[in-house]
Order: sequence, then structure tokens, then C-alpha cells
Amino acid sequence: MNIVMRSIIALCFVIPLTVGIAHAELPQINDARLVQPPPGAKVAAAYFTIDNTSTETLVITGVSSNTDMHTEIHLSSVVDDVARMQKQDSVEIPAGASLAFKHGSYHIMLMGISEPIAAGSELLLTLQTSAGELPVVVPVITPDEASTMKKMNHEQMDKK
Repeated sequence: MNIVMRSIIALCFVIPLTVGIAHAELPQINDARLVQPPPGAKVAAAYFTIDNTSTETLVITGVSSNTDMHTEIHLSSVVDDVARMQKQDSVEIPAGASLAFKHGSYHIMLMGISEPIAAGSELLLTLQTSAGELPVVVPVITPDEASTMKKMNHEQMDKK
């Protein structure tokens, strides 16, 4: 069998696979951000919203970073007027639902900051999920930018 015939046969198997992949509904990431921590801080938190547009529950089982920082999924809560954070082994997002990783709730905790994180830079997080690895580009914003975003969100909610 010559090279042309082998290539055609290979394409007959590859094309249906890539068409299936093209139609797979991947989770969407929105509003990713990390508020620049103050000088000397050893921890920071990353926030974003995940829209699970698929027909199956999305399970997030871990997170890694392109830095030397240790990363974990955390959930903040208040129990008896005391704020607490607890590491989460997994987080489930039902089909068609969204989950906001936000202050006072789920977030990605970055620990072991050894150098200042500059506003205007970006971190790359990789979520390990039931749909495969999901990259999340996280812009680093200033506290003033975060405050402006928060104010705009409150104004939008007041109009509803």
C-alpha cells in the first residue's frame, strides 16, 4: 500500500474524531482576575466564573499554576461569626449551570508567594476536570480596579 493510500485511510479515521471534538461543549471561563496582593504577602486568591455549557456535570478535581506557588481549591464560609477557609478535594458544577469563584465563596488559593506579583501581568492556572485540563488565564489587577469592578457589579444588580 503506497503512502497516499495510507494517508487517505488514516484521514477516514481521524476526521470523524475531530468533528466530534469540535462539537464538544467545553466549559467557558469568564471574569478571571487576581487582585494584586500587598508587598510581602505570601498568599493570594484567584477568582473567575465557570459556565458549564455541557449536558454533563463538570467535576473539578485539582488546579496547578505556571508558577512555583502551591495552588488549592478553597471554600470560604462564616461559622459562628468566624471566617473559615477549607480546602476542597473537588467541586461539582451541574450541566447548564455556572459557578462563581468569588470572595467569600470558592476561590483558588495561591500560597508561597516568593516574589511580588505585578499588576498587569497574567498567571496561567490549569484546572483538572472531568472534561480534561482547562486553562485559565488570570489577569492581575490592582485593588483600585477590583473596587471599581465591585461597584459596577453592585450598580448592575440594583438595576435588576
